[in-house]
Amino acid sequence: MRLGMGFNSYTQTLCINDVVQKPNGIKASETDLQVKLPPENTNSLTGPTNTSNESKVLSGTPRSRIVVSSDGQREVSQTVTWTAKFVDKISEVTDSMNISGSLAIKVDAIGGGGAAEGHFLDSKKFKESDINYFIQVKVTNQELVVNDVTQFAPIRNVQPADFTKVYGDSYISGFLKGGVFNAVISVKLKDKSTVKDFGGDLKVDLAYDFLGPQRTSAVLIKYTGLRSFYEQNLKGSPLDYENAGVYSSALLDAYMDYKSIWKTVQTSTWEVENGLSALVARESNPDLLELSSQAKADFERHHQHQTINQGWRAGRDSDALITETFTTILSKPPRMIYGLNHIDVERQNRRAVVADIQEVTKTGFKVGCRSFAGSLAWGIGMSWLVLPENEVHFEHSLFHTYDWGSNLHEVRHRIYFDKVYDSPPKICSWFQDINQAGDWFSLSTIAEEIKRDSFVIAVRS
Repeated sequence: MRLGMGFNSYTQTLCINDVVQKPNGIKASETDLQVKLPPENTNSLTGPTNTSNESKVLSGTPRSRIVVSSDGQREVSQTVTWTAKFVDKISEVTDSMNISGSLAIKVDAIGGGGAAEGHFLDSKKFKESDINYFIQVKVTNQELVVNDVTQFAPIRNVQPADFTKVYGDSYISGFLKGGVFNAVISVKLKDKSTVKDFGGDLKVDLAYDFLGPQRTSAVLIKYTGLRSFYEQNLKGSPLDYENAGVYSSALLDAYMDYKSIWKTVQTSTWEVENGLSALVARESNPDLLELSSQAKADFERHHQHQTINQGWRAGRDSDALITETFTTILSKPPRMIYGLNHIDVERQNRRAVVADIQEVTKTGFKVGCRSFAGSLAWGIGMSWLVLPENEVHFEHSLFHTYDWGSNLHEVRHRIYFDKVYDSPPKICSWFQDINQAGDWFSLSTIAEEIKRDSFVIAVRS
């Protein structure tokens, strides 16, 4: 890391160096670093440098103190921040350690980059444990900054799409010097029923030695906080990662759950393949079988579907009112979807037909069909579907036949669902738009070869 270097705070990766400089194009160096003095009138504690080995109780709420102590030669001022809390999600630990969810997922382990060294957190042990307790102590001895590194120095010919890749969204304006201690204590209980009763009785004795103040993190400033950034004639702008960070933490937790499940599946598969375990079919539960039967009957009762092709009187400017009855009586008039699926009209004259649903009751409904504007229709067909009140998954799509040639009398296309159903679902198809380009006089559409994962939509003339 160098002063003035670009940085992507979301992926936590370094970008080009010297993107922000001192006035007159002077590049910042280590000799420009100055100690930023702490504010006056702070809550201070004075005491010797050496501390006893007695256990201290750490509060779950982050707390901070400025401690002024003496090493026998000079007074040393340092800010000490500590926290201790029970954690349920890995993202709670990574957020406290300033490790982005994006980086954690990318390196596939908490470590190997960012602010962690090695495999600090074993995700498998974390997920298998009943209780996880996180302890963090941060000591800041100095904040080293360069106050006059404020001139944004863009590179010529950088494309707008490459802005984030080249510059990131912020730059390094200084460093924090001190030390950080992180610990995750994972507990696996013999009696899992006592998890809820587990409270403040956890006592941990920790011994650690700091090697002296080290640079623990960089001080970042966003480009949008620089006046010189807006004075430049730039193409492109930095991305705002505020919301992305929240979503990445949630994705990190989901990713760690996936890893845990994947390892369990792989271990079980290996044991079965090597004869160490065997798969045994579970006995059917009569109660579950009854519930399954009831659910299937309820599904069939509500997902009623039918194609109407009967009852039409052939003629010019003709009309008909057809009564349809549901297969079962419903608790109340249902919601319905419907549309034309068959049109058979005279070739030479105008083709104008319409059909709609009227008077929907608990037992059935009426369909009004008519041809108009001088149209002669020999047949009109409609598809309809009753929607249940508690529908949890409903799919719809639009199929075009733009490339349908004039000599082609049938178009067939298999359409796949977003999910695989337990049984072939009900399909309702109809025409949304008709643009006549030939001399057809009869059109129909129907869903065929319905499977659990797909069906075939057929359009015929």
